[in-house]
Amino acid sequence: MKTELILQEDDSVDNAFQLAKQRYEDAERNRAEKLHAYRLADDEVKIAFRQLELLCPHKNMKGIFFKDCADCSYSKFLF
Repeated sequence: MKTELILQEDDSVDNAFQLAKQRYEDAERNRAEKLHAYRLADDEVKIAFRQLELLCPHKNMKGIFFKDCADCSYSKFLF
């Protein structure tokens, strides 16, 4: 049950980063809405990082696009 919940949360992090990536791509396509789209993407990234912190509360996450925790062996490719 706990593993199932972690997998669901892990999928939630994936979805949040995918949405952020899509927003960044949308911003590049629509110059007129670029600033607004970038702000939305930044908000999505913040939400995704908060969700990631809930899955791994350790402050030992290293990496930029691939987060890896030395304390609990949790790892996540972000983009």
